[in-house]
Amino acid sequence: MKYYSVTEVEMKRYAVLQNVVSGLITLKAAAELLGLSYCQTLRLKKCFVAQRLEGLLRKAPSHPPHWRVTPKLKEQILQLRKELYYDFNLLHFREKLSENHCIALSYETLRKNYLVQRGIFMALYTDRASHFTTTRHGGLHYDTLSEYGNTQIQRALEELGIARVSASNPQAKGRIERAFRFFQGRLIKELRLRGIKDYEATNRFLEEEFLPWCNQRYTLSVESVYREIPKGVDLSLIFSIKQRRKVRKDNTISYEGRIYQLLPACSFRSYAGSWIEVREILKGNIQLFYQGESTPYQVFDKQTHKQLKEEVLSMRSLLPEKKPKKKYIPPQDHPWRRSWKKKSVTFQAGE
Repeated sequence: MKYYSVTEVEMKRYAVLQNVVSGLITLKAAAELLGLSYCQTLRLKKCFVAQRLEGLLRKAPSHPPHWRVTPKLKEQILQLRKELYYDFNLLHFREKLSENHCIALSYETLRKNYLVQRGIFMALYTDRASHFTTTRHGGLHYDTLSEYGNTQIQRALEELGIARVSASNPQAKGRIERAFRFFQGRLIKELRLRGIKDYEATNRFLEEEFLPWCNQRYTLSVESVYREIPKGVDLSLIFSIKQRRKVRKDNTISYEGRIYQLLPACSFRSYAGSWIEVREILKGNIQLFYQGESTPYQVFDKQTHKQLKEEVLSMRSLLPEKKPKKKYIPPQDHPWRRSWKKKSVTFQAGE
């Protein structure tokens, strides 16, 4: 018996396409329900009819990217995290690795390895900064287009099934306001009773008496909830910058000031007019994907590509000249020469 790791998006596609195959809805209606184009929905239907659920699942690449963190270094990092930096957040932990142990890792690499060891957390608590969320409704003096897509962080969280809790929701506001009300109602009065009026005495009271008492009486210890990473999920592809580019007629795309020449594949000789997904992985590694499959390419800077293009155009002069086409002159009795106006016929009524 086979077991599959299915996302909510894939389950929705399965249910909608099942109705299409059963004849309950049309393919056009299915495309509107799924938020896809008609051609993409037709492609999904063909995969669904041929392979059922397997045809809708994302295919993992045949060659996973190389991990630059060796097993020995990974073990050292985990040991330091467990014994010395167990209460540090990831950014603080990364800084200490660089300062005290000469281990230089990017934040994304550290977070990815953290997810591999601990699993996927259920929710991420953030503010409404522009790198976390896209503001879809403008204010009085500016306007934001509604067609702007999700940020890269939003997209990665959705692919991993992690809920993002915004600090602007009522729960977050209430939690902050209750904490402020507690400190204003308790701390100020405790300071007055003890006659504390300077910063040093206040900080000493907070650290030695008030906060330990508050944590012991009111803080609840909640076990962290993680779930295992599904098999076949490539974190390096999820934690990448994804952009879409339309292929030009010369089978090229432009990305970050460079030209990417798409090479012919066994099933595609030309990608002109198609959309290619550019994935910028850690350390600036670029991969191109078409319909979920990795696409080979050759990269040039714009000046080199311009020179190559001029060389190709100059080679056209070596080709044999085409004979000019003889102008066709229709004969006199050709239908084109007949008048298109209808002759009017007058009938005279009999006496």
